[in-house]
Amino acid sequence: MRITNLTNITIEAGTGIPNGERYLFGTATLTNNATLLAHLIFMAEEAFKIQTVGSFSVVLTLQPLSKSITSKAVLDGGNSLGLSFEDGLDLTLIWFEASDDAVINATTESFLKQAVKYTKAQGQHKEFLYSNYALPSQDAIASYGRRNQEYLRAVSKIYAPKQVFQRLVPGGFKLYRKDPICC
Repeated sequence: MRITNLTNITIEAGTGIPNGERYLFGTATLTNNATLLAHLIFMAEEAFKIQTVGSFSVVLTLQPLSKSITSKAVLDGGNSLGLSFEDGLDLTLIWFEASDDAVINATTESFLKQAVKYTKAQGQHKEFLYSNYALPSQDAIASYGRRNQEYLRAVSKIYAPKQVFQRLVPGGFKLYRKDPICC
């Protein structure tokens, strides 16, 4: 594990994920605080000391949601994501062997649960989950807040009365989630 800037990570990841590699994303939202981030890096280093897994990489990225982005939605009456000026902590894992899937998935979920518990205890946790980086077990839609979730459900019933995308399309984050969720 190393500490670097987003430019270097972007250049390294710019070619995409090579054929044959497996990947997993996870996310949390928190208040930007240097002490908190240092502790989360320590937690990640400890959590991902996996002796039974071959080659893999872990990338922990802080992605700020700038006021210039979130303030535009306020001018148009708000946004369906419930966004404000917050920071997202994105976790990316890349590995090679399918036999390592269960260990990587379990370790990632465990780390995110611990990170959320810690940020909540520090009063630095925010509920929003960025859906592009959320684990399949994370409920990104619910993280937008009850009012926004109800609004999205109402709009979906107007424009998709048969709820095809909610009922028949596999994968993705659904407006009505029944399965257990993580962090």
